[in-house]
Amino acid sequence: MGTASGKQPIKTTSRIELTRAHAENMFPDEKRKKVNGNVFIAESRKAVNKQQKQIFDKELAMSKIAARYGHTVYMLPEKRKGKKCDVIMDGTLTEFKKITRNGNALSHRFREALKHGRCQF
Repeated sequence: MGTASGKQPIKTTSRIELTRAHAENMFPDEKRKKVNGNVFIAESRKAVNKQQKQIFDKELAMSKIAARYGHTVYMLPEKRKGKKCDVIMDGTLTEFKKITRNGNALSHRFREALKHGRCQF
């Protein structure tokens, strides 16, 4: 099937398919639970104390915001070797950072996020 110009349409992979494939490749035995729109959580990701619950709640809130803007987010299992990233978003390993202070904090967090954005598992 071609287009009016005779060119073949480019096949693209949806964000959901890309994120699902990446999650299944990294965690083949992990089950996922859909919680809101395009937000999925690894079933093994359970907070075992108050601090982990607070972190989970913040990351879930950020995931929901990203989903509202059209992104697909898979929240990764908490217990794994070399954890540096929080989620797979649109097929890319991502770490969330919350900025709560001045511009210097923003600059510091941005540099930190760039370093962590190159996550290797």
